[in-house]
Amino acid sequence: MSRSSSILTALALTAALLGLGAYWLTDASGETALKTSTSVAEAMGSDTTGYRRATEVRPFKFPADHGPHPGYKTEWWYVTGNLSGPDAQP
Repeated sequence: MSRSSSILTALALTAALLGLGAYWLTDASGETALKTSTSVAEAMGSDTTGYRRATEVRPFKFPADHGPHPGYKTEWWYVTGNLSGPDAQP
């Protein structure tokens, strides 16, 4: 097989794959079925009805904030810092 026929075969295969991809991403009405954005609730795949939402910064109140906050559906904690020993080595 010559180089030019190999290139033509590769281009034809690429065009066919792109065409199939476009076909699969189009619904029966002819509109594109691909979503361009997803909300956090959709990405988590769960209903958040009845739970509080953290929509603004609020001050911590200890010791109450040491424990869980059952009014919220999801909660995570993390700490970022640098530690060193008595000899100043990490």
